[in-house]
Amino acid sequence: MIGELAVTATLPRRPAPALVALHGADGGTREHHLLRRLHELIPVVTFDRRGEGSSGGTPSVGDFQRQADDAAAVTDWLREQPNVTEVGCWGFSQGAWVGPIALRRARFDFLVLVASCAVAPSEQMRFGVSMHLRRAGFSDADVAEAMRLRRLVEAQAHGEATANEVERQLAVAQAAPWWELAYVPEHALTPDGCAEWTREMDFDPEPSIAAVDVPTLLVYGTDDPWLPVETSIDVWRRHHPSVEVLTIQGGSHDLIVNGRVAQAYEDRLVDWVRLGPRA
Repeated sequence: MIGELAVTATLPRRPAPALVALHGADGGTREHHLLRRLHELIPVVTFDRRGEGSSGGTPSVGDFQRQADDAAAVTDWLREQPNVTEVGCWGFSQGAWVGPIALRRARFDFLVLVASCAVAPSEQMRFGVSMHLRRAGFSDADVAEAMRLRRLVEAQAHGEATANEVERQLAVAQAAPWWELAYVPEHALTPDGCAEWTREMDFDPEPSIAAVDVPTLLVYGTDDPWLPVETSIDVWRRHHPSVEVLTIQGGSHDLIVNGRVAQAYEDRLVDWVRLGPRA
């Protein structure tokens, strides 16, 4: 345990870099398959996100600043371990938002970011919901109605729609065949819920991306239905023209190709962390 955080550490047996791994929004424990696989590839520390799995405290999913603080705490511990020459951050999806935020306080030497979305979570979710609805065979009209409902909830979070109106329309929408893919709450937001929604969904990742000043490897699957890949790469390259980008042809959000994690990603990850641009 590090404080309230339950960790698993695979430490180097000889001098080598090591990683601190940060979760996606869904699956905030060490049991996520990408995190488990890291232990078979490189020195790494994984941990259960605060309030999940065996970690204590109030859940921090969606709270990027608190997650960055926890990443820094794990990094401080890792730097004290024998044979650790550098500490990098590996972040997946939501963790790829947190990594650049944590960069200053954790003093990471490098970043490896998988599915790094460079637009606000609200825009990312509209993209992802639209993609999932279309892939499920729903019509343009269905997609438009789901988007209208998401924007209505966003409007309530910003004080531009009443809870009564949102509650009424959510109740009606729950009978729609696309409801489960809309990813909206069953009920109108509470005042605390409005604050949590805006804190997470209005987050602008571009300033923290622009501030990155360490070697960074970005990895994307070309068949990722959850984020606008090309737009995200464009944002990164606008601020960092020489950033290394590895695209996995046919890769999903979590880099699955033909039922397994893409070998090209794992090979580049191992080489980049062990040798990388810091060699």
